[in-house]
Amino acid sequence: MECAKIDLNTSDDIAEFYTVKKRKARKQHKCGECNRIIEIGEVYESYFSVCDNTRYTFYHKTCNDCLVIRKVFYEDFSYYYGEIFADIHDFYFRLDEIPESCLSQLTQRGKDYFFTRIEQEWIEQEMDENDTI
Repeated sequence: MECAKIDLNTSDDIAEFYTVKKRKARKQHKCGECNRIIEIGEVYESYFSVCDNTRYTFYHKTCNDCLVIRKVFYEDFSYYYGEIFADIHDFYFRLDEIPESCLSQLTQRGKDYFFTRIEQEWIEQEMDENDTI
């Protein structure tokens, strides 16, 4: 079974100028998705954009584990930085709806974080629903 891809239709939100590069960390960085430290020597994605004629600049760094998650679950450029786990939670309402063929493509660290984060999203949603009763 093929992975259903999340498509948020973000084409209107693309910056006037942006660069996306794979880099090897020369110092520690923080992943903008999972918040873990990207260690020296690790490969990560660096995204830089300029919007509104330099009024707004945006830097985002994504670790390789989160890049793989994004590649498996999203159409190209159909995501918002820092929101992938919330989107996945909204798209897949239950963990058993996610095909094993999708999960098997993730790195081990990516799987560990994926399950922890999605489970947190479901717990928070359940707590919110219980508060409104």
